Order: sequence, then C-alpha cells, then structure tokens
Amino acid sequence: MIRVRKSVHMLILGHNELGDKGCRRLFNFLCSEEGSEYNIQEIHLNANNIGDDGLLIISEYLKGNQHVRKLFLQHVRLRL
Repeated sequence: MIRVRKSVHMLILGHNELGDKGCRRLFNFLCSEEGSEYNIQEIHLNANNIGDDGLLIISEYLKGNQHVRKLFLQHVRLRL
C-alpha cells in the first residue's frame, strides 16, 4: 500500500499481528532506497506481537533517521 502513495507521513498499523516477521519485512522496505524516500514522522505499532527481533530492525531503521518524531510500541514482547 505504501508504494501506491506519493507521500506517507504516518503509519498506523496497530492491532495487525505483524509479529517479528512482518515487522522485519516492513522495516526492510523502509530501510531500502525506495522506502527511504518516504519521510515518515509517526509510526503506530501497538499490539502487533512484536518481540526482540522486531525491535532490533526498528532500531536499525531509527539510527540516523531524522524524520520520525513519534513511535508507539505498547504491548511488545520483550525477553529479559
């Protein structure tokens, strides 16, 4: 769906059961040359069954990212 838009500033994907696999797919795209053209400022990923692996790819996306201002990650699965 992102590819059909000229601009995307907000991703609201809460309660979609992305899991780590879906999260990795999404953020691999956003980290790609094509995906980096979107200046996303706000990302909602609440209650998506995201664990450590998903959080790792999100952190990679955020490194050096100057556009994201808000990231919502309630109800993630963390292993301590």
